[in-house]
Amino acid sequence: KDGREMITSTYDKLGLKYVPSNTNFVFFHSKTHIDDLGKKMSKLGIKIGRPFPPFFDWCRISVGTLEEVKIFTNALESLYS
Repeated sequence: KDGREMITSTYDKLGLKYVPSNTNFVFFHSKTHIDDLGKKMSKLGIKIGRPFPPFFDWCRISVGTLEEVKIFTNALESLYS
């Protein structure tokens, strides 16, 4: 729950839309094609999942450990700030 809240707080801070979730993942509007986002995140050491057609500008992020979530949110902030 804490990790999911860290992720959604980051989305809120960056003005990114997302689908509210009570699960182990959060689906967010990346505003860019998932393949392009995947390349950028990979350069930051983060692997994101596959596309969910037809939502090619949305991304599903699984909630990991708090340490993993912090790495993800820092990377996201560096890309979207």
